[in-house]
Amino acid sequence: MLPRSFNGDPEEIKSHLEQLGGLVESIILDSLEALHSGDMETSRHILEREREIQKKRYLIEEKALALIIGRKPTAWDLRFAKSVIHIAGELDRMGDYARGIAVIGLGSRNDRSLAIPVELTEMALKATDMLKRALHAFLTEDSELARKISEEDDENDQFYQQTYQALAKMVIANPRKIDGVDRLFRVAYNLEWLGDRVTHICERTLFLVSGDYMELHD
Repeated sequence: MLPRSFNGDPEEIKSHLEQLGGLVESIILDSLEALHSGDMETSRHILEREREIQKKRYLIEEKALALIIGRKPTAWDLRFAKSVIHIAGELDRMGDYARGIAVIGLGSRNDRSLAIPVELTEMALKATDMLKRALHAFLTEDSELARKISEEDDENDQFYQQTYQALAKMVIANPRKIDGVDRLFRVAYNLEWLGDRVTHICERTLFLVSGDYMELHD
């Protein structure tokens, strides 16, 4: 049973969702910065912060359910609650990706010989910028902005291909570095998936506004 203190207020839910987005954005950028700098303490701290994201996700889900249970919901209420629960899950998965990067960073503590491609940073910056704007589009019910953001995932895909090529050249030049390069491949893979999950958030904006499910650029 939900606590009576959970009132399911849409504006409060929006505030929590915005806070969760900020946590995810910061943990993604910090995980990559820690990988660059070899900051083991930050990488370990990211593992703790990822648990904060999980707690915030569950709080949002409970409040979204309270919105439905606590009053006679309108069609908008139902779409909003369903979308919020879905988006909170997407943000939690993004936190998992950041945690994965932090784990890779911890595993690389004895190997600082690899130059990290600049494309990895560009991917992270692009993905987090898309995330911030996608959440804004959802919170303001701006379906046109959501459509435009989803189209930008092509840029993230291009960064991924460029990173892949740069890492492949490292292996060709020095096959003994294959283990370190493989770790960076996994970082790039995590960052590439961020763009796809942002697209899913954009799809929820269209659903909230129109009531129709639409598959956007993926």
